Amino acid sequence: MNTNGLFITGTGTDVGKTFASGFILSLLKSLGRRALYYKPIQCGHARLGDHEYPEGDSQLIHELIGHADVTNTWRLRSPSSPHLAFAFEGLHFDMQPIQEKLVSSRKHFDFIVMEGAGGIRVPISDKLEMTDLARTCSFPVLVVAEPGLGTINHTLLTLEHLSSHRIPVAGFIFCETKPGEGTRDALAADNAHVIQARTGMPFLGTVPFWKDGWSFNALQDHPLREFLQRSIRS
Repeated sequence: MNTNGLFITGTGTDVGKTFASGFILSLLKSLGRRALYYKPIQCGHARLGDHEYPEGDSQLIHELIGHADVTNTWRLRSPSSPHLAFAFEGLHFDMQPIQEKLVSSRKHFDFIVMEGAGGIRVPISDKLEMTDLARTCSFPVLVVAEPGLGTINHTLLTLEHLSSHRIPVAGFIFCETKPGEGTRDALAADNAHVIQARTGMPFLGTVPFWKDGWSFNALQDHPLREFLQRSIRS
């Protein structure tokens, strides 16, 4: 398992992948590591509340989280699945530029946080999907899920798909999209327990709700911090 990076996928769209990525980047910064946020395929803009980020999630990470090292390979206008966005713009997807970006980035960064688009089975072209992108980067996959009702089914299906394709999985996390929903909720705790028991995959905690940043304690005490320390050492 190549552990100088993570591939971030979700159980669907808008489950908090980008904020989970931002949280991981903040953890890496607190550990004194230089990290790259890499979203190879950006479709459409990003939005938070009433504010739009025309350049997408990399702009959100840069401006909101305050992380400087961000990049895309393709920035597509259509807020759709990548295969359709490529078709709308008359472009042909090619994996080679992504592979070349990963090779060059490994020379300059301690860690790469690579975020996919949507869930793991989102199509990129007629033949390829996010599964292939995850396999290409060789990073373990971190699955981001919502804490609440419905997450068991979506998360189990995602983890089982990854396992069936023999793609290494770091574990799964929840991301709070509302204050307190993942930390003080008995339903969320049971969801994590059931998913972990049925898959054997580690639950690596909950990304706290973002409001003007994350506290020192949130960064110091999070299970992901220990995971990243182990990963970088190995």
